[in-house]
Amino acid sequence: MMTKQNVTGLILAGGAGRRVGGVDKGLLNYDGTSLIERQTQWLKPQVKTILISANRNIEQYKKYNHEVLQDNQQGFEGPLHGVLKGLEFCSTPWLFVQPVDMPGLPINLIDLIQSKQVVADCYYLKSNQREHYLSMLINRKCLPGLKKYLTSGSRRVRGFHQQMGSIPLDLGLEESMFKNLNLQSDY
Repeated sequence: MMTKQNVTGLILAGGAGRRVGGVDKGLLNYDGTSLIERQTQWLKPQVKTILISANRNIEQYKKYNHEVLQDNQQGFEGPLHGVLKGLEFCSTPWLFVQPVDMPGLPINLIDLIQSKQVVADCYYLKSNQREHYLSMLINRKCLPGLKKYLTSGSRRVRGFHQQMGSIPLDLGLEESMFKNLNLQSDY
């Protein structure tokens, strides 16, 4: 059975921020608070431990008192490299992955996930309109499969889910809750 004590949260904040002029999105303010602060506050009551995946401004991220992980690859190789590092450092059976630029999910999200029958090793969230592959719950058992996928040169998150046989979780959430803050105008 999945409980708070066997879930680690991983916040993906390691992207290049191309759509916001190369700025580190996790450090941008949204409603007066940086996105990384919002996400750590949101995730903290829901999981045992929080990890932050970041590839720059490491010292700033360390100020939030959570383990900060950098991708094994240089440059911005895509979010699955952050997930890989998260699985390598995860001390619980489950890793919940959340992009830093998606601050609208409900405060009881992990409880909603736990209310479902968890029978597979990998899940991604689905709204009432589409699938959200980066908001995922993944078991540590998937680490070898993810390594193999990345070693083959593949990087697409959707392709990884297809290879793993991941299951979409529909928690009855509206699409608006999954809004990514991708543009300068969003801030």
